[in-house]
Parts: sequence; C-alpha cells; structure tokens
Amino acid sequence: MDPADPPSPADSAFAAAVGAVDRGEQNLDAAVAALIDQLTERELLWLLDGDLTILRGVREMSQRYNRVPFEGGRIDRLGIPGIRFTDGPRGVALG
Repeated sequence: MDPADPPSPADSAFAAAVGAVDRGEQNLDAAVAALIDQLTERELLWLLDGDLTILRGVREMSQRYNRVPFEGGRIDRLGIPGIRFTDGPRGVALG
C-alpha cells in the first residue's frame, strides 16, 4: 500500500456515493446504507480485522514500529478505501 494512493477510483460505487452526498442528492445515512447493502457476507466478515497478513505485519514492525500506516477495511470491489492506522499505545506514532 502506498500512502499516496488516491482514496477511491472515480468510477467506483464509493465515489458515486460520496458525489451524491456532496451534491445533496442523497443524505449520508442513505448512502452508507446503500453501500452496506452491496457488501457480500464475506466482505462484511473481512471488515472485522486488519487487511495485513500476520507475517507481513510482523515483518513491517520488526523493521521499525509504525514505519508505515496499517490499512483495514478496504473493499476494492466497491472502491471503499481502508482506514489507515498510525496510532500506537501513546497516540500517533508514525515514523
């Protein structure tokens, strides 16, 4: 994952929902509900943990704690960007 990646492809369901809310065509709750309705059961379960494998996470942390953000909750099929975690036991600890 590159921290400079754009948050979502312009032609994705997520981008369409953001655009509809920005233009006032849909309220936020309705847009979120519509996106959730499009998630498969497998994708809903995927949202319950981080996206990194344990091996990659350990490898990243062994080089330096919180060297790069860890991403969770990314659903590429709908263009939903993951949340990038940079926190540590004492707050933000990136770098």
